[in-house]
Amino acid sequence: MQDFQAKPYYKDSEHFKTFWSKGNGKLLQEWSGAELSFKDWDKFAPYFYQCDEVGDQVVKDVYFKSSFAEATSTIKNYIENGVDYNDLEIAESLKVLFKQTENIPDWLDWNLIEKGSEVCQIAGLNALIILRDYVLMGGYDYAYLNKPIILTGALKKGAVKRLADTLNFWVNVTRKDALQVHKKGYGFCITTRLIHSYSRLMILEKNKNWDTKNWGLPINSWDMMATYIGFSLMFLHGLQKLEVQITDEDEAGLFHLWKYIGYLIGIPNEILPNDKKEATEFFFMWTAT
Repeated sequence: MQDFQAKPYYKDSEHFKTFWSKGNGKLLQEWSGAELSFKDWDKFAPYFYQCDEVGDQVVKDVYFKSSFAEATSTIKNYIENGVDYNDLEIAESLKVLFKQTENIPDWLDWNLIEKGSEVCQIAGLNALIILRDYVLMGGYDYAYLNKPIILTGALKKGAVKRLADTLNFWVNVTRKDALQVHKKGYGFCITTRLIHSYSRLMILEKNKNWDTKNWGLPINSWDMMATYIGFSLMFLHGLQKLEVQITDEDEAGLFHLWKYIGYLIGIPNEILPNDKKEATEFFFMWTAT
């Protein structure tokens, strides 16, 4: 791939300035105490052209070498039962994927994960309202982010279908103990990760006019970061807007939960925020693309 450098092309545009000076961006900054700047731009910009290469290789080794149904069955078996790392018949990429996802990172705190899960569950109907009207619909404001969704045909069955799919994912990854290795939420993370890789490879193969320089790679790591900020930062901000009382421990738990989900789904740790201040600062830079 050509060596591209992402630029904050839209930082002087009217919609960017309005969002951060008068709109929800201003509210996010005031609420989070974020310090908005582009000083860390060079740290984040490369992720516009980076993706989950491990997931992509699994798709090439498994999905592209058998029928989709057979590949899905194979992955399901490994999710539920693990991989035999001594089996020479198993693709090396699969061993890499499951070694990473079965390895519990040193920073993981299961008590915080449980607290984050509790926040999602006690939010009740408020959670559904926020996910639909603030997180998902808000995401449609970002044109480049939505190009892969359009090109894969994910919206052809209607926005309700996508809402249902998103909700199904959210419910299954936020339940109690769902992210334990081989459990249902863990499985949803792995299958979603591979769906992203499959979609990315198909988009690049079938759409020769994909403008990588300006749009980034399809479903790139930076866009994935922004998507998961929707489930953490925007979700919390939605609760705050609805005057639901959230403690500091609740906030820490929710961010920790989505950091681990992001880890399982292949987002680099260094761009997964730990709190609302970091998340708002990360989101500010991303919106300039």
